[in-house]
Amino acid sequence: MLDKQGLRLSSEFGSTEQAGTFQENKVTPIHGWFPYTEGYSSRLIKSIIDGSEHKLDLILDPFGGSATTGVETIFSGSCYHGYDINPAMKIVADAKTVSGAYLNRALTTGKITPRRFNDLVEKIAESRARSPILNQVFFDKPYFSASNLRQIDNIRQNIDAYVDDVHLHNVFLGALLSILVNVSNLKRSPDLKYRDEKDWARPSAVGEFRKKCRQILSDLLSFRPAANPGRANNYVGTDLPPELGQRNLESHRVFFSV
Repeated sequence: MLDKQGLRLSSEFGSTEQAGTFQENKVTPIHGWFPYTEGYSSRLIKSIIDGSEHKLDLILDPFGGSATTGVETIFSGSCYHGYDINPAMKIVADAKTVSGAYLNRALTTGKITPRRFNDLVEKIAESRARSPILNQVFFDKPYFSASNLRQIDNIRQNIDAYVDDVHLHNVFLGALLSILVNVSNLKRSPDLKYRDEKDWARPSAVGEFRKKCRQILSDLLSFRPAANPGRANNYVGTDLPPELGQRNLESHRVFFSV
């Protein structure tokens, strides 16, 4: 496999049965925060980065998705720029890269404590009397039960009301996004479609949000922080930012992930 400058990259991925799918990531710290059927394994990306004969300064991913490439890039010490047309995926990518790396260090150093994290989760999960900001899209066949839609609306508003830290805000929004399909009347098969109506008794959004936040905190506490993590930037759309013009790219060793 070759990068933009013809650098030879390792093609030895060990067992390749699941390397090209997201299946392994579901049980991998940080990568498993958001289920993403169109993804690939973190092991595949790590093997490419580790197998490069040269240090890769910058990795660009034009189809960033859930930032599998981004997570492995920053923890290898390289810089990452990811792009996705879906604004929701930028939230997920920021949570797993920029904010995940920051909170990993903050929890390790004591700047943020597990108690503070858990206290915020409980405040977010509390029911508050507010005017709703969300509505059903199709009233004849709703995406969510009325109860779960109220809980999702409440969680979304509480995140804005109680979470001032931008990195905690990103992670909590990412946690909310990650549970939406599971608490809805939809399923991935592999594309989104309605469940049979007999399966519409879904778990509560509040309960699933708490469970996801416990997973995130456990990952952040157990994941060894990188000594010199790289930086990450995630964008909505496809245009390169001005600082990454063609002339600047030519001065770096760059790998394009596709």
